Parts: sequence; C-alpha cells; structure tokens
Amino acid sequence: MRSIDERLARTRENLKQLENQKKEQVKRERLAKQKADLCRDKTVGALFVKHFPDVMALMPRRIVAENLAEFAPVDDFFSALAADEDWVMLLKAEVSRRASPDNRQVDPPLMTNEGGLTDS
Repeated sequence: MRSIDERLARTRENLKQLENQKKEQVKRERLAKQKADLCRDKTVGALFVKHFPDVMALMPRRIVAENLAEFAPVDDFFSALAADEDWVMLLKAEVSRRASPDNRQVDPPLMTNEGGLTDS
C-alpha cells in the first residue's frame, strides 16, 4: 500500500499533466484560429486587389505608423462603405441579382455615368 505522501505526489503529477495538456490544447486552438484568420485575410485582400488594381501602387512600410498612413485610403474606403447600411444592402441585392441564373447573361451597371443609381 502506498503512503499518503506517495499518493499525494502522484495526484499532483497527474494534475500537472492535465494542466499542461489543457495549455497545449488552448495553444493549438489559438494557432489554428490565427492560421484561418490569416488565410481569410489574404483571400479577401487578393479579391480586393483583383477588383481594385490601383491599390497595387500602395507599398507596405516597415514602420507600423507609416504602414497605417500608406493604407489609410483603403481603410477610409471600407469605413465609408461599412457606415452606409443602405449601400451595403443595395450592393448585396445587386450581387444576389447577378448570381441569379436568369441574370447571368447581361449585367447592367450598378451605377449610371452620372454617379446615380440605376432603376433596374
């Protein structure tokens, strides 16, 4: 039969192993989330560049403040878009309309040359 000290030591060891396993699991989950976030961010960025190639003129900087200043126009663009719920709803409706099988052949422009909305 084991002494109380031996049983207590074994229990402490088991507890420490469980704590380490939990830390490792949390770390794995955090790294998996970071990887998924990075993949999503790269994909969204690539799509943005595809449709707005002018942003390729922006050059990443090594200093965070300079980088923020360089990309401020892109941030302002997203901020203005996100702040206007009517525009977001209109754009989502236009995307849905364009995705419809009935509308795949002809896509009229979302905007007129004067910058106003079309009636379609």
